[in-house]
Amino acid sequence: MCCSETAEWILRGCMPYFKIKREQAEIGLAFRETFPERKYGKGKDKKNGVPPDVLELRQLLKSQLSTMKEEISSEAYAQLDKEMARA
Repeated sequence: MCCSETAEWILRGCMPYFKIKREQAEIGLAFRETFPERKYGKGKDKKNGVPPDVLELRQLLKSQLSTMKEEISSEAYAQLDKEMARA
């Protein structure tokens, strides 16, 4: 199994247990689905390349994931500040 297939297998297996990161995992799976097995070729064998709409979708998913990570980090730091203020 290659790395992206392993990641997909892990995400699908853990999905029932995700609460906070479920939406991030769903985006990860959607991103993985944009990589069909050898459809676009590899390296020098690439003939058609990745279609622009697929590249655009990948960029959108990456952007969504980055935004979510920033929001979660901000929320985590705010929670940590509250906990430290109580101590």
